[in-house]
Amino acid sequence: MEKGVASPSLVATYNEERLPVIAVMLQKSTLLFNAMQKGSEEGWKRGGELTQLGVNCRWSSIVVDERTPKPKGPEEVNPYGDDSDKSLRAGDRAPDAPALLPVGGGTPTALFNIFRSTHHTALLFNLPSEEAERVLALTKKFPESLVRTVVIAPQGSSVPKFANQPDLALVDSEGYAFSGYLVSLNTPTIVIVRPDGVVGGIVYGIDGLQKYCGAVFRIDSCT
Repeated sequence: MEKGVASPSLVATYNEERLPVIAVMLQKSTLLFNAMQKGSEEGWKRGGELTQLGVNCRWSSIVVDERTPKPKGPEEVNPYGDDSDKSLRAGDRAPDAPALLPVGGGTPTALFNIFRSTHHTALLFNLPSEEAERVLALTKKFPESLVRTVVIAPQGSSVPKFANQPDLALVDSEGYAFSGYLVSLNTPTIVIVRPDGVVGGIVYGIDGLQKYCGAVFRIDSCT
């Protein structure tokens, strides 16, 4: 909104994503308070869901998930998350991945060193060269630094050269990125991480990326 590239309707998605989480938080805090009032040990227990690491917005109208069917609403998932679901889906908190080696040499880095509150980050896994070129060309149409592209190659492989260079080209030297984002070595995948650290999209090519961009940005911001 501040940069003039988002539709005003984007503001409405804040309540769409946050209110279900707040509702569950109030339910849990009420249960804890009641237990403490009764002198129960349950009122003093913390951990698990209360770490909030599983908080998600998988039902959001602006997340795009081509890998896993999106729930129709928050009532179909636990907005606070739980240990029973080991999958990574659009709307989840983006995980870190260390031991990423810059192509051409340099100090190993981690995804949390790349994500920022000022830009969207598109992680490109296994994309064929032609599709990667199309994706990189699309992101170049956005205002500078709005979408940062990161090509991640599996350990033991090389990153091809592109006409439209990505912002970063990295090798997943210990496999943390591929395993953390549940990407197989045979499946072209794009993961878009929003500025708030949430996975906004898990898509398989430029069509999915365009769908995500169409939900988040104004059409004229990428022309």
